[in-house]
Amino acid sequence: MPEFEDFMHNLLGAYIPIFRRELRAGSMTFDLRPGNEPMTGMQLHRRDEVFVQHVMDHFAEISDSYERLRDVELYVGRFPFDRTRVDKVRFLRFAVEAWLHEMYMLRERLYAFAAMLQRAYRRDQRSQQAADATTAMRALAKHALDNVVRARDTHVHQRRYSDINIRQLTLLSIAARREPEHTWLFENVYAETRKQKRSWVKQNNDATEKVLDKYFALATEVIFDRGHLRPPTPNDCR
Repeated sequence: MPEFEDFMHNLLGAYIPIFRRELRAGSMTFDLRPGNEPMTGMQLHRRDEVFVQHVMDHFAEISDSYERLRDVELYVGRFPFDRTRVDKVRFLRFAVEAWLHEMYMLRERLYAFAAMLQRAYRRDQRSQQAADATTAMRALAKHALDNVVRARDTHVHQRRYSDINIRQLTLLSIAARREPEHTWLFENVYAETRKQKRSWVKQNNDATEKVLDKYFALATEVIFDRGHLRPPTPNDCR
């Protein structure tokens, strides 16, 4: 993900000095005692630093969503609960549904970041450039992720996510409990279904990776100039 990595590198170049300064000044504290907040946020006042903090917050959420999508590749490919009451088929369904939900969250976070950038640069001399870039960023997220997200929306708002392969597995599992001699059939179909689901998740994750590269290439053109921050002046990052 070269463009994604470049954006992160440039952003950290602007963010880390602020973080270190605030840490040395004592405006950030860490407290791991039960019931206490683990870390207080930085109280920044300069417009450019507030902007960097907002960009960092959005980027961290997007990055976290992407990493969770990749995590599901591992979850779908394994079943680590052999000695528990967790059912293989229910766990597979749970992993697929979790992936769908996280893809929805990623799309919403991509929309939110684009909206924040457009709002932040609306009074800047580069307002039209920012508007064009953020429109393209939203279009990328919509075109690439909407089909997958639509399945999630149906699952949440209309009926439980339905997958013919997983439904088939559920029926085979019930039959195998009644007729143990059919267990071999369930295990074979389960292994093949799990393999197919992992491949499907990975293919979609690989496509999402390409979307994020294009998305952050557009964001870089707005926020940075040869790796250096170009904050909006004045700006509104709310």
